[in-house]
Amino acid sequence: MMSAKSDLAVRAVVHLARQLNSCLSLETLATAIQTTPVMMSEIMSNLLHANMVSTPHGPQGGFRLLRRPESLSFYDVIS
Repeated sequence: MMSAKSDLAVRAVVHLARQLNSCLSLETLATAIQTTPVMMSEIMSNLLHANMVSTPHGPQGGFRLLRRPESLSFYDVIS
């Protein structure tokens, strides 16, 4: 069985993959995957430290995938 955080991380990565050419805000991601901004912040911090996402600064900032979606595995996201 997968933990709630792992489930949310997978859902966040899938959502980012669908919006590949966009940076999405923490609030947008939280709303899209139906979680709180606090939980989304924890998940995105983990994905950032795993070098799966980046956070460009400025008005166009937010989160985006660093790797092509086809290069990511389910294991990469949950580990």
